[in-house]
Amino acid sequence: MKGILPNLLGNKFLARAIKLSSVSIVSNFLGFLIPIYIAYRYSISKETDDFFLSYSIILFVGNMFAGSVRTVIIPFLKERISDSFLYSKFISTVFIYFTKLLLILCVALFVTSLALFVWTDKQLYWFLFLSVPIVYFSVINSFFYGVLNSIDQFYVAEFSPFSRAIIIFVTIYFLGSQFGISAVIIGYNLGELGKFFHLLYIIRIKNKLTISRKNYDFKEISVFLKQGFFQIASVTIAASSPLVDRVVAAFLAVGAVSLIDYGDKVFSVFTVLLGSFLTLLLSKWSGDVVSGNFRLKKLHKTMLIVFTLSIAVFVFILIFKFQIISVIYSRVPKSKQEIIAYILLVNMAGFILNSLNQVINNAVIALKFTRNMVITSTVKFVINIIVDILFAKIWGVIGIAYASVLVHGVGLVINYLLLKSKMHSASSLKGQAA
Repeated sequence: MKGILPNLLGNKFLARAIKLSSVSIVSNFLGFLIPIYIAYRYSISKETDDFFLSYSIILFVGNMFAGSVRTVIIPFLKERISDSFLYSKFISTVFIYFTKLLLILCVALFVTSLALFVWTDKQLYWFLFLSVPIVYFSVINSFFYGVLNSIDQFYVAEFSPFSRAIIIFVTIYFLGSQFGISAVIIGYNLGELGKFFHLLYIIRIKNKLTISRKNYDFKEISVFLKQGFFQIASVTIAASSPLVDRVVAAFLAVGAVSLIDYGDKVFSVFTVLLGSFLTLLLSKWSGDVVSGNFRLKKLHKTMLIVFTLSIAVFVFILIFKFQIISVIYSRVPKSKQEIIAYILLVNMAGFILNSLNQVINNAVIALKFTRNMVITSTVKFVINIIVDILFAKIWGVIGIAYASVLVHGVGLVINYLLLKSKMHSASSLKGQAA
């Protein structure tokens, strides 16, 4: 351990990670304040429960494609980056394909949510109807992120959340009194639209990358879609866990969904920091795989560093959890603040395990073993449903947070064993071929 940290601290990779994390924190700072502003303005109610549940559904649908496009595309772009024609053809094909797919999906969501609202007159479905455009633009924006990350423009890409957050705040401030919490949804829609134009400007004008229908060739992305399908399936199953948590919480007392969401949002700053590191890591490991330099030892070293830093953050939250929550959610009743604080602490324990799991996922994606992720996510999903219901009956809303920790732990073990087995099998096949 003593030898690892100095080596890492002296590494150019760490310097880039620190720089990107700093840019991300600055860019996402206003985004961190959005849920705090929501709590300040709307507190905890049935309306906030409906909003957070509807937004969880929208995030679930969007993340089915957004996370996959942003990450899986990087190894494929790295393979083509030396040939500008093939690179341009690939991004054009992916953009056109997903644009068509998303339009069909969004029309279906519009019709379904509107029909459910007319039929049931429930506010939840109205919120869903208003939120559908978020799905379209969040996926397209994730594709843009993937393109920029593939050409190592990490810092440029990370500035777009700042403009998005400004739009959201301005919208809530001016429309909040007139439209209530619906103004938050309108703000999220306009924020994603603003991010779309920002990223499109960077890609088309700043980097002169062309996206043209003339370069469309479905055969060009057939392998990518196969790999992407496995991650989409994995992300779909994995992203369902937060949704399951909130659905279970909806059957508890009024405000339970809001409590979970407020507790989740506080540690988003650490998630952003981890995400910045993982973005660089995936790009580096994708290059290592192409050059044949990736080894399991690199994974172990990275996991050890992430584990050490995550433990340090957990200890900080353990000591200052009540002070943090009382400052951030000052308008929330004290009794609710205590519950949010405990949810935050338990979530941080899960964050340690999930961080290690995300490091493994980067290796899986770089090696194109994404089928492993489907297996891991499926097991986690089944366990999550069972323990969510069981733990919620025993400990209430905090029990749902306990369940997440258990699920992350099981997923970590399975994911690592599958990767190790797959790498061993691949090495054996190479040895036989030689």
